Amino acid sequence: MTWLFYRYATASFYASVATVLNIIIGVCIAFVVVRTKLPGRNILDTMAMLPLAVPGLVMAFGYLAMSQEGKFFSFINAVENPTVLLIIAYAVRKLPFVVRSAVAGLQTSSETYEEAAQNLGAPPLKTALKNLPCL
Repeated sequence: MTWLFYRYATASFYASVATVLNIIIGVCIAFVVVRTKLPGRNILDTMAMLPLAVPGLVMAFGYLAMSQEGKFFSFINAVENPTVLLIIAYAVRKLPFVVRSAVAGLQTSSETYEEAAQNLGAPPLKTALKNLPCL
């Protein structure tokens, strides 16, 4: 019974860390896509949706191939300690869902709240954090 609890606890921990990473990265990508006029924002949006188009097995082989010895990500040793690789895999696989949700939330919320906060002297980070619950 103890090993079963440990297995579910570690999987829940990996998923929780991946969720926090997804929220941070996904909201930032959504903000760039919706609120800015940068020239490459549509490419960024498309790249954020690519994990939906690639089959999971192909992504798994790609993760293993990029973490082999002699490659750029060789410090992520999937054989000895797969923790980092599992968190990355969870995060990448679910990132499109977070980005789509955040884009929808930013499109429905008005920019006037952010403008009003900035006009009253709030710094940009505080403005973003105060408007985050509107998503």
